[in-house]
Amino acid sequence: MLCFKIMICLGNVDMNRTFIVMICFLMYGFYFILFTNPVGFNSKYYTWLFDPMMTENRLSEYHNIPHSINNVFIVAVTCFMYGWLYLIVQEKMSMISWKSRRQDLSFQILIQSVMVCSVNMVAAITFVLMNFVKLPIIIIIIAHKTWQLIHAFPVFIYLVVNKTIRNGLLRKLRLKDRVSSMASYNP
Repeated sequence: MLCFKIMICLGNVDMNRTFIVMICFLMYGFYFILFTNPVGFNSKYYTWLFDPMMTENRLSEYHNIPHSINNVFIVAVTCFMYGWLYLIVQEKMSMISWKSRRQDLSFQILIQSVMVCSVNMVAAITFVLMNFVKLPIIIIIIAHKTWQLIHAFPVFIYLVVNKTIRNGLLRKLRLKDRVSSMASYNP
């Protein structure tokens, strides 16, 4: 089946490139599944740790260096990509003659980027630390909550900060017309 897909993709350059990128990420994931220590839920600390904490003397056996490198790498790449996006938008916004609008949009994108990156950074770095250093339980719980938060938090950031996305959602839910008509209602 894989050979068949490769043969089909060789005919189309775009499909071939997409297929290669997908294979690279798939192999990256399989590396973590097959060649690194598995993570397990630890009921003592209410989170996922690599160390099962069954023995004190074998702590170094459970360190997962590739996981730590992955977390730091992902945070760095995410921050770099958001910074790059911000610079591209800044460049495109320089073409807008209305200066106050240009500054508002640039600042809005900067705030969105900083908020998304900060939540990702706190979760990733804290998870790396808690697999090497004994942290207080409250820090571990905060780390677990931020890890849960990073999966939905960008959506709420975009809905709160980005007026275009917020209006699009309200229109899709058919609330925009009602909100507009209720705002114009003056008793």
